[in-house]
Amino acid sequence: MELSKNQIEVKEAIEFLVYNASNYNIEKLTKIYHPDLRITTITETGQVIVLNYQENIDLFTKKRDSGDGPLSTYTEFNYIDANDTTAQVVVTRKADINRGSERLFFCIDLIKENGKWLIFKEVAFSQSN
Repeated sequence: MELSKNQIEVKEAIEFLVYNASNYNIEKLTKIYHPDLRITTITETGQVIVLNYQENIDLFTKKRDSGDGPLSTYTEFNYIDANDTTAQVVVTRKADINRGSERLFFCIDLIKENGKWLIFKEVAFSQSN
């Protein structure tokens, strides 16, 4: 399936996010996340964790400062929908976390402001392999 111009831009924004989040590039992350960011993660045990913009930036800063190695950049795009102002992307990611390998499923909402796509909301689910 051929992607529209907006879908291509959104896919590129997610690739930018994945690369810079995986490498703890805080300066770049502050440019891709919307100030009203809300990230909701649901763990395998049903625990719900919610982070705002600053809490998320602090998390990546802590990982970078503690010397954590880069995360996998593996990303499978399952769904991309975009118009001129909003978009939604569903991706599957793989990560090696302390407890072992897991798959992460993200539903990411973006908003276009001043000609730039920003991550506004993420909902994530994890599943051990």
